[in-house]
Amino acid sequence: MKTYFNFNKSQKTGIIVIVSIIVLQIVLLNYQNIRTIPNPIVVDDEKYLFKSQKNKKENTKKSTKKIINYHPFDPNKFTIENWVSFGFSKKQATSIISYKHKINGFKSKEDLKKVYVISDKKYLELEPYIEIKTLKFNKSKAVYSTQKTKVKQNQNFDIVVEINSANYSQLIKVVGIGEFTAKNIIKYKEKLGGFHSKEQLKEVYGITEENYNLIVQQININSSKISKIKVNAWSISKLKQHPYINWNIAESITNERLKGKLTTLDFLVDKNQLMTKKELLNLMPYIQF
Repeated sequence: MKTYFNFNKSQKTGIIVIVSIIVLQIVLLNYQNIRTIPNPIVVDDEKYLFKSQKNKKENTKKSTKKIINYHPFDPNKFTIENWVSFGFSKKQATSIISYKHKINGFKSKEDLKKVYVISDKKYLELEPYIEIKTLKFNKSKAVYSTQKTKVKQNQNFDIVVEINSANYSQLIKVVGIGEFTAKNIIKYKEKLGGFHSKEQLKEVYGITEENYNLIVQQININSSKISKIKVNAWSISKLKQHPYINWNIAESITNERLKGKLTTLDFLVDKNQLMTKKELLNLMPYIQF
Protein backbone atom coordinates (compact mmCIF):
# COMPACT_ATOMS: atom_id res chain seq x y z
CA MET A 1 0.00 0.00 0.00
CA LYS A 2 2.86 2.31 0.60
CA THR A 3 3.70 2.40 -3.08
CA TYR A 4 0.13 3.63 -3.92
CA PHE A 5 0.38 6.77 -1.78
CA ASN A 6 3.87 7.86 -2.64
CA PHE A 7 3.70 10.76 -5.16
CA ASN A 8 6.49 12.68 -6.72
CA LYS A 9 6.44 16.48 -6.78
CA SER A 10 4.67 16.87 -10.16
CA GLN A 11 1.95 14.39 -9.15
CA LYS A 12 1.29 16.29 -5.93
CA THR A 13 0.97 19.52 -7.87
CA GLY A 14 -1.55 17.94 -10.26
CA ILE A 15 -3.67 16.65 -7.37
CA ILE A 16 -3.72 20.09 -5.73
CA VAL A 17 -4.85 21.71 -9.01
CA ILE A 18 -7.67 19.16 -9.52
CA VAL A 19 -8.91 19.57 -5.93
CA SER A 20 -8.78 23.36 -6.29
CA ILE A 21 -10.89 23.23 -9.47
CA ILE A 22 -13.49 20.97 -7.80
CA VAL A 23 -13.73 23.26 -4.75
CA LEU A 24 -14.02 26.32 -6.99
CA GLN A 25 -16.87 24.78 -9.00
CA ILE A 26 -18.75 23.86 -5.81
CA VAL A 27 -18.41 27.43 -4.53
CA LEU A 28 -19.57 28.92 -7.84
CA LEU A 29 -22.60 26.63 -8.09
CA ASN A 30 -23.70 27.43 -4.53
CA TYR A 31 -23.18 31.16 -5.14
CA GLN A 32 -25.42 30.99 -8.24
CA ASN A 33 -28.19 29.24 -6.28
CA ILE A 34 -27.97 31.86 -3.54
CA ARG A 35 -28.41 34.67 -6.10
CA THR A 36 -31.56 33.10 -7.63
CA ILE A 37 -33.42 32.59 -4.31
CA PRO A 38 -36.60 34.76 -4.47
CA ASN A 39 -36.72 37.88 -2.37
CA PRO A 40 -38.64 36.83 0.74
CA ILE A 41 -40.21 40.32 1.01
CA VAL A 42 -41.36 40.93 -2.59
CA VAL A 43 -43.43 37.94 -3.67
CA ASP A 44 -45.73 37.53 -6.70
CA ASP A 45 -48.94 36.41 -5.00
CA GLU A 46 -50.42 35.01 -8.20
CA LYS A 47 -47.34 32.87 -8.85
CA TYR A 48 -47.17 31.35 -5.38
CA LEU A 49 -50.90 30.86 -4.71
CA PHE A 50 -51.79 27.31 -3.83
CA LYS A 51 -54.07 25.54 -6.32
CA SER A 52 -57.03 25.70 -3.91
CA GLN A 53 -56.56 29.46 -3.50
CA LYS A 54 -56.45 29.95 -7.28
CA ASN A 55 -59.62 27.97 -7.75
CA LYS A 56 -61.31 30.00 -5.03
CA LYS A 57 -60.30 33.25 -6.74
CA GLU A 58 -61.55 32.04 -10.14
CA ASN A 59 -64.87 30.97 -8.65
CA THR A 60 -65.26 34.40 -7.04
CA LYS A 61 -64.75 36.09 -10.42
CA LYS A 62 -67.35 33.81 -12.01
CA SER A 63 -69.84 34.50 -9.25
CA THR A 64 -69.50 38.29 -9.64
CA LYS A 65 -70.28 38.12 -13.39
CA LYS A 66 -73.65 39.77 -14.06
CA ILE A 67 -76.41 37.32 -14.89
CA ILE A 68 -78.71 38.64 -17.66
CA ASN A 69 -82.33 37.58 -17.56
CA TYR A 70 -83.51 37.81 -21.16
CA HIS A 71 -87.21 38.08 -21.95
CA PRO A 72 -89.27 38.63 -25.12
CA PHE A 73 -88.89 42.24 -26.31
CA ASP A 74 -89.61 44.62 -29.18
CA PRO A 75 -86.35 46.50 -30.02
CA ASN A 76 -88.40 49.42 -31.37
CA LYS A 77 -89.78 50.06 -27.87
CA PHE A 78 -86.54 49.56 -25.95
CA THR A 79 -85.04 52.56 -24.12
CA ILE A 80 -81.39 53.07 -23.19
CA GLU A 81 -82.10 51.62 -19.74
CA ASN A 82 -83.67 48.51 -21.31
CA TRP A 83 -80.62 47.88 -23.49
CA VAL A 84 -78.31 48.38 -20.50
CA SER A 85 -80.30 45.73 -18.59
CA PHE A 86 -79.47 43.36 -21.47
CA GLY A 87 -75.73 43.83 -20.89
CA PHE A 88 -74.90 46.78 -23.15
CA SER A 89 -73.07 49.92 -22.06
CA LYS A 90 -74.89 53.28 -22.22
CA LYS A 91 -72.76 54.23 -25.23
CA GLN A 92 -73.69 51.02 -27.04
CA ALA A 93 -77.36 51.47 -26.13
CA THR A 94 -77.30 55.02 -27.54
CA SER A 95 -75.77 53.70 -30.79
CA ILE A 96 -78.53 51.08 -31.14
CA ILE A 97 -81.27 53.67 -30.67
CA SER A 98 -79.57 56.10 -33.09
CA TYR A 99 -79.44 53.35 -35.72
CA LYS A 100 -83.14 52.61 -35.10
CA HIS A 101 -84.00 56.25 -35.82
CA LYS A 102 -81.75 56.30 -38.87
CA ILE A 103 -83.61 53.41 -40.53
CA ASN A 104 -86.98 54.52 -39.13
CA GLY A 105 -87.35 51.47 -36.94
CA PHE A 106 -86.35 47.81 -36.97
CA LYS A 107 -88.58 46.07 -39.48
CA SER A 108 -87.03 42.61 -39.07
CA LYS A 109 -84.55 40.70 -36.93
CA GLU A 110 -81.98 41.14 -39.70
CA ASP A 111 -82.08 44.93 -39.16
CA LEU A 112 -81.01 44.44 -35.56
CA LYS A 113 -78.22 42.10 -36.66
CA LYS A 114 -76.73 44.94 -38.74
CA VAL A 115 -76.08 47.15 -35.69
CA TYR A 116 -72.29 47.20 -35.37
CA VAL A 117 -72.24 47.26 -31.54
CA ILE A 118 -74.14 43.94 -31.43
CA SER A 119 -71.66 41.10 -31.93
CA ASP A 120 -72.63 37.84 -33.62
CA LYS A 121 -72.43 36.06 -30.27
CA LYS A 122 -74.66 38.65 -28.59
CA TYR A 123 -77.16 38.54 -31.44
CA LEU A 124 -77.49 34.75 -31.09
CA GLU A 125 -78.33 35.29 -27.41
CA LEU A 126 -80.96 37.92 -28.26
CA GLU A 127 -82.46 36.34 -31.38
CA PRO A 128 -84.91 33.89 -29.65
CA TYR A 129 -86.45 36.79 -27.67
CA ILE A 130 -86.89 39.36 -30.48
CA GLU A 131 -90.53 40.17 -31.24
CA ILE A 132 -91.02 43.01 -33.74
CA LYS A 133 -94.62 44.15 -33.92
CA THR A 134 -96.15 45.89 -36.93
CA LEU A 135 -96.86 49.52 -36.11
CA LYS A 136 -98.30 52.43 -38.02
CA PHE A 137 -97.19 56.05 -37.92
CA ASN A 138 -98.41 58.03 -34.96
CA LYS A 139 -98.96 61.60 -36.12
CA SER A 140 -97.85 63.13 -32.85
CA LYS A 141 -94.74 60.95 -32.46
CA ALA A 142 -93.68 59.61 -35.82
CA VAL A 143 -90.34 58.07 -35.02
CA TYR A 144 -90.43 54.87 -37.06
CA SER A 145 -92.66 52.60 -39.10
CA THR A 146 -92.44 48.82 -39.10
CA GLN A 147 -94.58 48.42 -42.19
CA LYS A 148 -94.32 49.94 -45.64
CA THR A 149 -96.60 52.94 -45.91
CA LYS A 150 -98.19 53.75 -49.23
CA VAL A 151 -98.18 57.53 -49.54
CA LYS A 152 -100.97 59.05 -51.54
CA GLN A 153 -100.22 62.18 -53.53
CA ASN A 154 -102.03 65.29 -52.24
CA GLN A 155 -103.08 63.43 -49.11
CA ASN A 156 -104.75 65.75 -46.58
CA PHE A 157 -102.88 66.26 -43.28
CA ASP A 158 -103.99 68.15 -40.22
CA ILE A 159 -101.15 70.70 -40.18
CA VAL A 160 -98.77 72.48 -42.51
CA VAL A 161 -95.47 73.74 -41.04
CA GLU A 162 -93.21 76.50 -42.37
CA ILE A 163 -89.88 74.72 -42.14
CA ASN A 164 -87.56 77.74 -41.71
CA SER A 165 -89.39 79.13 -38.68
CA ALA A 166 -90.48 75.81 -37.15
CA ASN A 167 -89.05 74.81 -33.79
CA TYR A 168 -88.53 71.31 -32.41
CA SER A 169 -92.01 70.92 -30.91
CA GLN A 170 -93.63 71.98 -34.20
CA LEU A 171 -91.47 69.66 -36.32
CA ILE A 172 -92.27 66.48 -34.39
CA LYS A 173 -95.98 67.04 -35.13
CA VAL A 174 -95.23 66.39 -38.81
CA VAL A 175 -95.94 62.81 -39.87
CA GLY A 176 -92.57 61.30 -40.82
CA ILE A 177 -90.49 63.46 -38.47
CA GLY A 178 -89.46 61.94 -35.15
CA GLU A 179 -87.27 63.30 -32.37
CA PHE A 180 -84.01 62.25 -34.05
CA THR A 181 -84.99 63.69 -37.45
CA ALA A 182 -86.34 66.92 -35.96
CA LYS A 183 -83.00 67.59 -34.23
CA ASN A 184 -81.11 66.89 -37.45
CA ILE A 185 -83.36 69.22 -39.47
CA ILE A 186 -82.77 72.07 -37.02
CA LYS A 187 -79.02 71.41 -36.92
CA TYR A 188 -78.70 71.37 -40.73
CA LYS A 189 -81.01 74.39 -41.13
CA GLU A 190 -78.70 76.43 -38.87
CA LYS A 191 -75.66 75.45 -40.94
CA LEU A 192 -77.39 76.29 -44.22
CA GLY A 193 -78.99 79.49 -43.05
CA GLY A 194 -82.43 78.09 -43.92
CA PHE A 195 -83.98 76.00 -46.70
CA HIS A 196 -84.88 77.49 -50.09
CA SER A 197 -86.42 74.29 -51.52
CA LYS A 198 -88.09 71.15 -50.22
CA GLU A 199 -85.54 69.03 -52.11
CA GLN A 200 -82.86 70.11 -49.60
CA LEU A 201 -84.55 68.00 -46.93
CA LYS A 202 -83.04 64.97 -48.67
CA GLU A 203 -79.65 66.27 -47.52
CA VAL A 204 -80.64 65.94 -43.85
CA TYR A 205 -79.09 62.90 -42.17
CA GLY A 206 -81.72 60.26 -41.35
CA ILE A 207 -84.42 61.29 -43.86
CA THR A 208 -85.26 58.42 -46.19
CA GLU A 209 -87.14 58.62 -49.49
CA GLU A 210 -90.23 57.25 -47.74
CA ASN A 211 -90.07 59.91 -45.02
CA TYR A 212 -89.39 62.66 -47.54
CA ASN A 213 -92.53 61.79 -49.52
CA LEU A 214 -94.57 62.19 -46.33
CA ILE A 215 -92.87 65.33 -45.06
CA VAL A 216 -93.08 67.43 -48.24
CA GLN A 217 -96.88 67.23 -48.15
CA GLN A 218 -96.96 68.88 -44.73
CA ILE A 219 -94.47 71.73 -45.07
CA ASN A 220 -93.97 74.96 -46.95
CA ILE A 221 -90.91 77.18 -47.25
CA ASN A 222 -90.53 80.93 -46.80
CA SER A 223 -87.20 81.62 -48.52
CA SER A 224 -87.20 85.24 -47.30
CA LYS A 225 -86.05 83.88 -43.93
CA ILE A 226 -82.76 82.61 -45.37
CA SER A 227 -79.53 84.02 -43.88
CA LYS A 228 -77.25 85.45 -46.57
CA ILE A 229 -73.51 84.99 -47.16
CA LYS A 230 -71.68 88.30 -47.59
CA VAL A 231 -69.51 87.01 -50.38
CA ASN A 232 -67.50 90.27 -50.77
CA ALA A 233 -66.66 90.57 -47.10
CA TRP A 234 -66.35 87.20 -45.38
CA SER A 235 -62.98 85.49 -44.77
CA ILE A 236 -62.07 82.05 -46.08
CA SER A 237 -62.65 80.43 -42.68
CA LYS A 238 -66.13 81.97 -42.40
CA LEU A 239 -67.12 81.18 -45.98
CA LYS A 240 -66.23 77.50 -45.68
CA GLN A 241 -68.55 77.04 -42.70
CA HIS A 242 -71.43 76.81 -45.17
CA PRO A 243 -72.21 73.21 -46.23
CA TYR A 244 -72.03 74.13 -49.93
CA ILE A 245 -68.63 75.86 -49.72
CA ASN A 246 -65.39 73.94 -49.20
CA TRP A 247 -61.89 75.38 -48.71
CA ASN A 248 -61.06 75.51 -52.42
CA ILE A 249 -64.27 77.36 -53.28
CA ALA A 250 -63.77 79.83 -50.41
CA GLU A 251 -60.17 80.47 -51.50
CA SER A 252 -61.25 80.96 -55.12
CA ILE A 253 -63.87 83.53 -54.06
CA THR A 254 -61.39 85.55 -51.97
CA ASN A 255 -58.79 85.47 -54.76
CA GLU A 256 -61.31 86.59 -57.40
CA ARG A 257 -62.55 89.53 -55.36
CA LEU A 258 -59.00 90.92 -55.25
CA LYS A 259 -59.70 91.98 -58.85
CA GLY A 260 -62.74 93.95 -57.76
CA LYS A 261 -66.18 93.58 -56.18
CA LEU A 262 -67.88 90.32 -57.11
CA THR A 263 -71.19 90.47 -58.97
CA THR A 264 -71.29 86.81 -60.07
CA LEU A 265 -69.91 83.43 -59.07
CA ASP A 266 -69.97 81.93 -62.55
CA PHE A 267 -66.17 81.68 -62.45
CA LEU A 268 -66.54 78.78 -59.98
CA VAL A 269 -68.12 76.77 -62.82
CA ASP A 270 -66.66 78.18 -66.06
CA LYS A 271 -63.12 79.13 -65.05
CA ASN A 272 -62.15 77.13 -61.96
CA GLN A 273 -64.51 74.18 -62.45
CA LEU A 274 -65.01 73.83 -58.70
CA MET A 275 -68.79 73.43 -58.95
CA THR A 276 -71.39 72.18 -61.39
CA LYS A 277 -74.12 74.51 -62.65
CA LYS A 278 -76.65 72.67 -60.50
CA GLU A 279 -74.50 73.10 -57.37
CA LEU A 280 -74.05 76.82 -58.10
CA LEU A 281 -77.83 77.28 -58.53
CA ASN A 282 -78.30 75.59 -55.16
CA LEU A 283 -75.81 77.99 -53.56
CA MET A 284 -77.00 81.26 -55.14
CA PRO A 285 -80.08 81.82 -52.91
CA TYR A 286 -77.63 82.24 -50.01
CA ILE A 287 -75.35 84.76 -51.75
CA GLN A 288 -75.40 88.49 -51.10
CA PHE A 289 -73.11 90.60 -53.34
